[in-house]
Amino acid sequence: RRTARVLVTGAGRLGGPLAVALAQAGVGHLDPDLPGPVRPGDLIGTGLTAAEIGRPLSATLRGLLARSAPGTETRPLRRSPIDLVVQLGTDRPAALLAARYAQRRQPHLLVGLRGGVPVVGPLVRPPVGPCLNCVDLHRVDRDPDWPALAAQLAADDPDQACAASTVLAAVAYAAAEALAHLDGGTPETLGCAVEIGGAGRFRRRVWPPHPSCGCAGNRRSGSVPPQPGFVAAAGPPSR
Repeated sequence: RRTARVLVTGAGRLGGPLAVALAQAGVGHLDPDLPGPVRPGDLIGTGLTAAEIGRPLSATLRGLLARSAPGTETRPLRRSPIDLVVQLGTDRPAALLAARYAQRRQPHLLVGLRGGVPVVGPLVRPPVGPCLNCVDLHRVDRDPDWPALAAQLAADDPDQACAASTVLAAVAYAAAEALAHLDGGTPETLGCAVEIGGAGRFRRRVWPPHPSCGCAGNRRSGSVPPQPGFVAAAGPPSR
């Protein structure tokens, strides 16, 4: 873990606390590539204070981590290899993101808020699928208007309402998934996404490779992929 290189990138209020959690868990090099200023929602789970609202988020987090996780390097990651990219939401078409990560064989974990509900996963290890484009295609199958809705969700206020306790539960789960990958384990979000609701309720959605996607997840001759769907759970998934 001390040799791991992790990039946390994209917009959303889960990015700051997740970057702090991973650094304090012993990740050796963590780049918090987070745009925009510090917002009120960024104070939850980070150690940032109200006096820092309005300052550049990335630079402010780097200063914080220099104090709270002095063994972690936080300079921008300019070169490969990167052991894991934590992708906060999808601010560009899923097909483009999937293609970029597939070309580099870059492991990545999708984390974000959808309608105020934290969603962790899938974690993708190219060339093994399903990829982010598979997830997007499944959503279009269920709702032809999904592309317009996805664009709206990507433009949502990063300070959208979400209880502090739910944010912290989501950050803890996302950090555990990232660390499972870095430590050579088998994360639970491989091929699925987990929604974290109030009162500690977790809901797991399975995403198989989509037959119309060209990712390597579909190159298993003779296999019939499972259908996407929810598996409800009353508490955190077991490890």
